[in-house]
Amino acid sequence: MRFPVSSTTFYHYLGLADLETRPFPNPLSPATPSTVIDLEGETVYVEKPADLPAIFREVEQAWNEAPRTGARSSRPCRRPSQPRRRPRGKSGMR
Repeated sequence: MRFPVSSTTFYHYLGLADLETRPFPNPLSPATPSTVIDLEGETVYVEKPADLPAIFREVEQAWNEAPRTGARSSRPCRRPSQPRRRPRGKSGMR
């Protein structure tokens, strides 16, 4: 599992238990020469970056440009697993 460095409580307890961590192998690194990606029900087997669907290259380009461009988006971000929110009625109840 991946835990961010900011998870100080997690790392505190690791230290108390005298446990060590090691880097998580990112997909397509030498430690993981292939990966399977499932995006919106479409499964893709990938062995090299060139095999990635175009949307991944677009996301990578946007990610790399974000600090330079100010990371503005015209669309709100929502994870696909999150339900869409319905507007509240006059009483504030759903």
